[in-house]
Amino acid sequence: MASGDYCSCKVCGNKSFYDAHLDFEDVIVGSEPRMLPVRCGDYAGLCMVCATTHKLEAVKLDNPVEITIT
Repeated sequence: MASGDYCSCKVCGNKSFYDAHLDFEDVIVGSEPRMLPVRCGDYAGLCMVCATTHKLEAVKLDNPVEITIT
């Protein structure tokens, strides 16, 4: 299976979870163009190995960014 069908681990870059069935849309976050899953917002993943030593946290931004769906 191609690596492009997976979300990459934010620590080591290995495959984290299969995302090929998600529909993506072009989004501008602040001034940065990104592809994000439809109705998902921002997302990240850890592989099974890195999940034993790391965790993901949601942190409130002091200065929220504007999001534009193109």
